Amino acid sequence: MKFLFITIVCVLLNGMSFRLFREKTTSEQIISFFLNLQTVQQEKLYLHLDKPYYAAGEQIWFKGYLVNSSTHAPDMPDNFIYVELVNQNNKIVCRQKVKKNEGGFWGNLLLPTDMIVGEYTLRGYTNWMRNANVNFFFQKNIPIANTLDRPDTLELKKKDISKNDFSVSFFPEGGHLLTGYRQQMAFKCQRSNGYSGMLEGYIVNQSGDTLTQVKSEHDGMGTFSFLPAKDNSYYALVRSPGCEEKKIQLPKAEDSGITLSLNQSAGKIRYQIFSSLPDSQQSDSLYLIGHTRGLLRFLLPISKENHTGVISSSYFPDGISHFLLMDQAGNKLSERLIFNYPKKESYWTLQTDKDTYERREKIKINIRLDNESGLPAKGSFSLSITDNNSVSVDSLSSNIYSDLLLVSDLKGFVENPGWYF
Repeated sequence: MKFLFITIVCVLLNGMSFRLFREKTTSEQIISFFLNLQTVQQEKLYLHLDKPYYAAGEQIWFKGYLVNSSTHAPDMPDNFIYVELVNQNNKIVCRQKVKKNEGGFWGNLLLPTDMIVGEYTLRGYTNWMRNANVNFFFQKNIPIANTLDRPDTLELKKKDISKNDFSVSFFPEGGHLLTGYRQQMAFKCQRSNGYSGMLEGYIVNQSGDTLTQVKSEHDGMGTFSFLPAKDNSYYALVRSPGCEEKKIQLPKAEDSGITLSLNQSAGKIRYQIFSSLPDSQQSDSLYLIGHTRGLLRFLLPISKENHTGVISSSYFPDGISHFLLMDQAGNKLSERLIFNYPKKESYWTLQTDKDTYERREKIKINIRLDNESGLPAKGSFSLSITDNNSVSVDSLSSNIYSDLLLVSDLKGFVENPGWYF
C-alpha cells in the first residue's frame, strides 16, 4: 500500500479539473457539479493481447474491453473501436476497424514483413474518445523484431543517451509543506534516460545538521517525514549509482497555509487538516470532498472542530480516489489521492485432459471460473496461450487491473505498473 501512495503522489490525476465557483459554495452546488460531470460519459478501452512482443509478419491478436470511465461497467454504446500500430515517428504502420459482436471487440493486426526492428506503440480508441486527447487512448509499447534486419541497421537506431546523471523531484503531501508540522514528503529519482534510478542520502538543514535518511524503495521512489522549522532551509544530499553526489534544495516550507494529510490502513481513512493560517484568514466552513473517477463518494463540511476524523474505505470503489479540501469560494486548498486495491471476486481453475503430450498433439483444456459464492462467473472473458519456452511473460508490464484502476487515471509515466498487482 505504501508504494502506491508514493506512486500516486508522484504523478498527477488525469482528466479532472475544478473550476472556481463564482458564488458562495454550498454542499448543494458541489453535488450538482459532480452530477453534471456524469451527463457526458467518458470511455476507457483495454486491449488484451496474445503476447508481449512480436516479429515482422506475425499477427497481433487482441480482445477489446470498452467500459464506462467512471463505473467501469461495460455499458458503452459504441459499436466500433479502432486499433492501430504506430512507429516512433507517430506514423501508422497498420490499422483495423473492429465491430462489436456478442463476444465484445476482437480481431487482429497483420504486421508487414518489411518492418524495421524497434519499439512501436499499439493504440486503441473509439470515435467518442477522439473528442479528448490521445492521453485517454489505450496505449502500449510493443517490441517488434525482424530476422531479416542487418546488424548495421540496428546500430544506426541506437540512441546515445548518457546514464550518468539524475534528477530528483520532491512532493509534499497535500501539495504544501508547512512549518511547525511533521509531514510526509515523497520523492522520485529519474535518470537521464527517462527511467528511474536508485537513490540514497540524507536530509540536512541550512546548518548542515542531518535530520533523516533518504533511500528509494521502489523504482526510484520513496518517502520520508520531517518537521520543518521557521526561517530554515532544507536540502537533500543524495547520490545515485554511477553519479556524483548532489545537493538539492527541498520545497520551501510555508509559514502560513493549510494542507490535507491522509493515512489509509485497516479499511479506514484517517484525515487530518494542518493549518497555520492566522485567525483572520481561518475559514469556519471548508469542504472535504472525495470522488472516484468523477463520482462523488464523500462530502463533509469542515469546521475548526473536525479537522481530524475517520472515513470508511468502503465508501470508495476499487482504484484511485481523489480528495480535495475546498473553501467556500471554490478555491482548491489541498488535494490527495488514495488507492483501494481490488477485491478478488472470481476464482478460476484450469485442467488438461493429460499430463504429457506428443509433439503437435491436440490439447483439451477444461476452464472453470467461479465467483466468490462458488457459482459460475458471468461476463466476457479472454485467454491467451503461448509457449512458455519461447515467450516470456513480463509480470511488471501493464494488465487490465493496472490499466483500468491506475495508469488510465494518472497523468505521467508509471514505470512497471504490473508490479503493484
